[in-house]
Amino acid sequence: MHEREDMTSGFNVGSLNGELLKAQSVDAGPIDLPTGTFDEVPQEITEEVERSAPLDYLPASVEMHLRYSDTRAELEILRGRLERIKDDVAGIVKARMEWADASAHAQLGDYPWAKLAAAMAASFVATKALRALPLAAAGSAVLPLIISAMQRKARSRS
Repeated sequence: MHEREDMTSGFNVGSLNGELLKAQSVDAGPIDLPTGTFDEVPQEITEEVERSAPLDYLPASVEMHLRYSDTRAELEILRGRLERIKDDVAGIVKARMEWADASAHAQLGDYPWAKLAAAMAASFVATKALRALPLAAAGSAVLPLIISAMQRKARSRS
């Protein structure tokens, strides 16, 4: 192998390549694989695996555990945000209710809801009373009077 000098870095690139090509043995040691859920994996196991494994490689179980932990953390953040949104919405609804109550008091005075209920009850009773009246007979008696009044107005204008 021909060694050459790298002028920019100041060290021998060929010797670096030689060091990288040497066989490296990584002794990860005995690792007990978890058999339960991710919540049951002891923290010592994942720390031991992270210390003993090369930086660019993580066993699938550790990677899944890390993803699971990240997902749980994100879920807790989202739950906190959702709780704040619920509180904000409750505050907005409460403010709208207070505004509606104040508006009703301004328009109707004291006991506005009782006055509204009385007005609705009165309109219900008036509607029932009008439906009970024989309007066909009353209409046929009143209709000629209305027509004659309209004709008199039309003659007086012309």
